Amino acid sequence: MADLDLRSFGDKLRAAGIAPQHVRRTMAELDDHYHDLLDTLTRDGRARHAARREARRALGDLDDIAAAVAARRDLKCWYLRCPRLASVIYPLAWVMVLPLVPLIAGAQHAPAIARWGACLLLSAGFTASLLLVLQLTISL
Repeated sequence: MADLDLRSFGDKLRAAGIAPQHVRRTMAELDDHYHDLLDTLTRDGRARHAARREARRALGDLDDIAAAVAARRDLKCWYLRCPRLASVIYPLAWVMVLPLVPLIAGAQHAPAIARWGACLLLSAGFTASLLLVLQLTISL
């Protein structure tokens, strides 16, 4: 019999909305408890295969444990515990971050923006000199 399938156990907890730190802690505690049971049973003289089977039986069904953990509201992510607050905070956070997007994009494309700025300055200078020549021509 194989050891615990903690990956699917963690996936069930994440799907239930349990916060990642609680998922990691629960998986670690379950793994520690399983290995403690396994070590105790093998120390008592049981064969490794029988000790695994007995440790799994003593631990209980992982689906039942996942359901019990998922039923605890205090372990859920904050946005699932307070959905109205999240519906206010998330849009405000995005509105606050929105002005930073051009700066971040600008930092990533600095050489292209510098070339564009230089071309813009040259064309503005050329246009201003043409307008000055026209103005002087009209005045004189």
